[in-house]
Amino acid sequence: MAASPLVTAFALGPAADIIERHAGWPTVERSFRAASLPLQVIEERQVYIPYAAEATLIEHAAREIGDANLALHIGRAFAFKDLGVYGRYVVMAPTLVGALERALRGIRYASNTGMFAMDVGVRDVRITFSSGIEGQPGAHHIHAGTLLLTADLIRQYAGRQWKPIRVELDQAKGPNLDSAEELFEAPVVFGCAEPAIVFELGLLQQPNLQPIPAREQLTLADLRQMVRDRPRKDVQSVVEAVLRLRLLDGATDIDGTSEAVGLGPRTLQRRLNSEGASYRDLVESIRRKRATSLLLETPTQVADIAIAIGYSTSGHFIRAFRRWTGLTPEAYRRTMLATHATMSA
Repeated sequence: MAASPLVTAFALGPAADIIERHAGWPTVERSFRAASLPLQVIEERQVYIPYAAEATLIEHAAREIGDANLALHIGRAFAFKDLGVYGRYVVMAPTLVGALERALRGIRYASNTGMFAMDVGVRDVRITFSSGIEGQPGAHHIHAGTLLLTADLIRQYAGRQWKPIRVELDQAKGPNLDSAEELFEAPVVFGCAEPAIVFELGLLQQPNLQPIPAREQLTLADLRQMVRDRPRKDVQSVVEAVLRLRLLDGATDIDGTSEAVGLGPRTLQRRLNSEGASYRDLVESIRRKRATSLLLETPTQVADIAIAIGYSTSGHFIRAFRRWTGLTPEAYRRTMLATHATMSA
């Protein structure tokens, strides 16, 4: 079982833009800090982040701004096709039913717990969404925003003037939610068991209004890459993903990681041990990979690399690096770059 649901970070760029527009950059910084997310992830769209962290970020910003519909404003700031390879694969389908089937099958490449389901009735079709973080703070923001993106997908086939029959949200109607119907352009039913969007049955066979030229179509090789990149569900993989993210801020402490994963530190250690791993070893592995990449691909000074990967002093980093490779960082850099130059000659 996954320790923490993960999702790609494509929504964070639009989220930061909308939050800054509403309340200024300090609110962006506070919201990312509340979610234990480094600001660098705004540009690192193809990384995986804890789903609950994204929900926490939007919930914090929505409360600070005083806008319960913040997720819908974020959802309107980008389109389904902007969800990386997964989004482009979905919107390339020749018909709406094909696109929805791709969305249902392919969601696992964007999230390790997200699920779409399609219920075809006599007169209408109901698309439901599950994030895997139901009941957690801010989850309803994720659900509402995802339904808005689903509406964008349907409009690629039904036309920009199309409106849903209704939208169902898994949240109670509050004093600031009246404008949700305006943002969805449809009647909204609150307090439902699961989030859903309902539309006319006759739309399923609608052709793509923006057909994709053959030269731009995703190939089987692209789909295979999606399989390689999709988030795994074992605890070790989740912790590695969170550590890579936290290392952007130079943080590796187990308390912060366990909070992001959604487990206590001791429970996290036990889960890792059951998979034959340890937190200390994972930190060492992530640090080593990051350090060698910085040494070989950038001119960054050793002291700066030490800070970047969470060491308090360059001496601690040098000793650790010698333990990993048998060389000091500078000697490793010289040796590897010289070897590469010789092989390239």
